[in-house]
Amino acid sequence: VQSFDLQSRRIRNGVYLGPVKFFFDGPLRWIEKRNMLQFNFTKVSLALGPELGPWSRNIDDTTGVNWDDIDSEASGETKSKSGSKSNTPPFFTFVHADDKCIAARGRGG
Repeated sequence: VQSFDLQSRRIRNGVYLGPVKFFFDGPLRWIEKRNMLQFNFTKVSLALGPELGPWSRNIDDTTGVNWDDIDSEASGETKSKSGSKSNTPPFFTFVHADDKCIAARGRGG
């Protein structure tokens, strides 16, 4: 199951099997011109039912993306923490969205 909140700029993607919850969280950026949702998972969590967990661990952010400095609308690239250019973070480009379904193409990370 995937969910995202544009106001808090957060995304969650997870697998939920009965009481077991395994999910990833991180920041996102919406690019209106391209109908694109860029994201980066920075935390992984595990919970067992409503009583145990979640236990979380930060994931090493190896993309080097500075979410405050992204300028991918203009160039399709982002600057890494070292100032050199890197590939864009993972993203979904939405093809269709209504109140019942969403269709998107993406690039995994």
